[in-house]
Amino acid sequence: MGVYLGAWGYKPQKPKKIAYEQNSKSVQKWLIEEYPAIVEKTKDENAEIHWGDKTGARNSNQYLPTYSLEKNPDE
Repeated sequence: MGVYLGAWGYKPQKPKKIAYEQNSKSVQKWLIEEYPAIVEKTKDENAEIHWGDKTGARNSNQYLPTYSLEKNPDE
């Protein structure tokens, strides 16, 4: 599949290390003020914290790279 997509000008994409829209002040505030309260509540309720994002959840690893046109890698 990679050879086929490469012939059309698509190249494998690497995930970014940090979100380009991330607001570091808001993140720090959340980590210092809000997250500890969430952790405390989970302890009080004998619960667990599960993290997810907009990409969804699956029970297997994603081994295949994503592809994008080389001239527009951010689209």
